[in-house]
Amino acid sequence: MSKKILKEQNFYRPDCRHFIGEKPCRYKRLCEGCPHYSGMDGKILLIKIGAMGDVLRTTPLLHALKEKAPHCHITWVTRSESVELLQNNPLLDRCIALGAQDSRFLVETFDTVICLDKDPEATSLASLVQAPRKYGFLMDSRSGNLCPANEAARYIFRLGFDDELKFRQNRKTYQEIIFEAVGLPYKRQEYIYVMTPEEKRFAEEFRTRHKVDRGNPVVGLNSGAGPVFATKRWAKEKFVQLAERLWAEYRYRCVLFGGPHEVEKNQWILANARAPIVDAGCGNTLRQFAALIDLCDILVASDTIAMHLAIALQKKVVALFGPTCEQEVDLYDRGRKLFVGASCAPCYRSSCENNPNCMDMISAEDVLRTVLELSGD
Repeated sequence: MSKKILKEQNFYRPDCRHFIGEKPCRYKRLCEGCPHYSGMDGKILLIKIGAMGDVLRTTPLLHALKEKAPHCHITWVTRSESVELLQNNPLLDRCIALGAQDSRFLVETFDTVICLDKDPEATSLASLVQAPRKYGFLMDSRSGNLCPANEAARYIFRLGFDDELKFRQNRKTYQEIIFEAVGLPYKRQEYIYVMTPEEKRFAEEFRTRHKVDRGNPVVGLNSGAGPVFATKRWAKEKFVQLAERLWAEYRYRCVLFGGPHEVEKNQWILANARAPIVDAGCGNTLRQFAALIDLCDILVASDTIAMHLAIALQKKVVALFGPTCEQEVDLYDRGRKLFVGASCAPCYRSSCENNPNCMDMISAEDVLRTVLELSGD
């Protein structure tokens, strides 16, 4: 073969993880003789599109995948609102929003597909992609229903329709369950969430502007739970009681968090609390929201994205559980779970007629005591 032909073949290397094709790679140079060439030792497609908290608590799996195959190439498909959570992830080669490039998966092939989502959009994609190994969930081609992709995924599959198993018998965390389904050892690998220098500056400017002292513990109060499971919300009156006692008796500053659905609730808390609560606002971007949580020493939150971000940022967490499964959440020995254990809980219902409900049964006194335990007071 002539040297000219060899040179043309080395002109570009589509098998390099840095190669893009339609624009220069991060190193801004041609492929021939490039010292940054990194081949793909197996291509993995990871599909997890569901709730943002679930996306974040799936990131520990990346540690195990890279430990098994350090040079594997990992593509993650998720919903557009969760793409921000995966930005700057050093173990992830590519993140694609569901629906943005679906046609590529009719052409591109993979060595392994891992689908950890039960949504038909996810399972149909996992079924269509060409790959010799598939784990998690697929769509049954005959019925169109959910089915396990491999034998080890039968447990996570059964959890979806066996309430006795999910609500009463299971003691495994979500991470243990997904690692088992994929056939990888779980070593309590941490979440992965990487803040940028700009985000850290944003948080520090907020701290300076609101005179949030580093001397005493800063306690974050996340009042929201989103519209899907409104039953996860803790009462506004109890947030007020907690903030007042933390300030009056211990001089702990509280920072109040919420999203667009908590504007009215947070305004009420700020107006009625006899304590100098710092308002983080309800209009932050997801990554700004995370940066402000990083200012806190302890976060009080129900089972929400705020709780998962605090876990990812390795903060101390007081997690309030009612209608969802507390046993599936790993706080990595940095927090406490408060779960009264009403006879009807967990239920995963979006509304509840019980008065008091399971979240009402968690008292401000219990939360205060737990905050103090975590802070060492």
